[in-house]
Amino acid sequence: MEHVTSNFSQKLGHDGLGAVYKGKLEDGEVIAVKRFDERLRKLEEQFERVVNLMKLRHKNIVRLTGYCYEPTKVPVPDDKNPELYIWWDVIENLLCYEFLPNGSLDMILNDKSCELDWQTRHKIIHGICEGLHHLHVECQDAPLVHEGFKPANVLLDNGMVPKLADFCTSMAVTPR
Repeated sequence: MEHVTSNFSQKLGHDGLGAVYKGKLEDGEVIAVKRFDERLRKLEEQFERVVNLMKLRHKNIVRLTGYCYEPTKVPVPDDKNPELYIWWDVIENLLCYEFLPNGSLDMILNDKSCELDWQTRHKIIHGICEGLHHLHVECQDAPLVHEGFKPANVLLDNGMVPKLADFCTSMAVTPR
């Protein structure tokens, strides 16, 4: 993934779980790669739950295209002697998503030079509602609640079609 992301050099953003980088596959497809923060890399259960979201298919939900679960070693300074390093085995967890070039709804709303016409606003609101409806009602296994829903987690494609993103804190809800 270092090759795909040019050594994680093109950072797109960061949230409480990790950073997102722009990458390019060998076939030319541009993707977004989420790299979890080091403190979260051992949360394999969380990672497995997110990977299950690869099954989600809807025009208003960001498509998770792949993942990387790779053992690696990282140097950690020794507490007693900061000049010494201990090599720790860690798991590198990366998620690969479709790349959405227009960024987040949050960025659009805060950009004073970007004025959305009413038709585009309606299209965005309608798409968000359709995506949430799919999560809450149409998911086959169990309804999902997007606990991190906010404008920063609504991404826009070339045609300003909104797609819900960042399901790392979503949870399945058992119907009563």
